[in-house]
Order: sequence, then C-alpha cells, then structure tokens
Amino acid sequence: MSHLRLRLAGGPVECPIRGRQCEPPGRATIGTSEGFSDNVSWRYLAVATEAVLRAGRIQRERYASGVAVEYKGEIDLVTEVDRDCELAILETIRGRYPEHDIVTEETDLAQSGSRFVWFIDPLDGTVNFAHSYPFFSA
Repeated sequence: MSHLRLRLAGGPVECPIRGRQCEPPGRATIGTSEGFSDNVSWRYLAVATEAVLRAGRIQRERYASGVAVEYKGEIDLVTEVDRDCELAILETIRGRYPEHDIVTEETDLAQSGSRFVWFIDPLDGTVNFAHSYPFFSA
C-alpha cells in the first residue's frame, strides 16, 4: 500500500487500497511512493487549508501551556490538543463533504465506502508539542 501525502496542504485522496484516481485535476500535488501528480481539486485544498488553519490556531493558543499528556501505547503520546485539533478538522471537512470518509490518528471512525478518504494527523509532532519544542504541524 502506498502512502499519500499532499505537498503544501491536506485534502481528500481516494483510498490507496481501492486504487482509484482522484477527481478533477487542480493545482496542488499529491505524492505517492510512485511520484507526484496534479489530481486534486482546488475546492478540496480550500477546505483542507481552512481545517489546518483552525488546528494551527488551537496549537498556537495552547503551545507551552502545560497540556495534559496521555499514552495511547507504550511510547505513543496523545494530548488534549491532539483531540481538539482533530475535532476542529473533522467539523470543517464534514461541514463541506459529509459523504467523504475520514481516517484519523486519534479516533476510529466508521467508514461508508466513499471513493474519497481524508487522512488526518491533527498534531504531527505530539512529542515535540508536549515538550514545548517548536517543531510540529497539523
């Protein structure tokens, strides 16, 4: 299974297991293990940008504020900021594309089989964030 990443902004991609192409060509690029393509709509990028900016505001407001840290595995951290960012991102995406599936790092959501799947890491760099080391993102 190849992992998909958007260059510059997040957005919906079709599940790599299903192997379908993304719909309407746009300006952003999606990276896979096979290279990059231009198959993502600007509308998705606008929603992804809004979602990331909302999560970024939460991260900025809560940075170095002594957030509660929990362990979801032996060494895998999760904070309340992870969950708050995830909620903000989910609200943004679901508000525009309720029929799209979403795979998140913190919550196991039901999947409908949509041809569009958003992959969300609400706080990439949780360990850095929890230790007030300024290298993290949404």
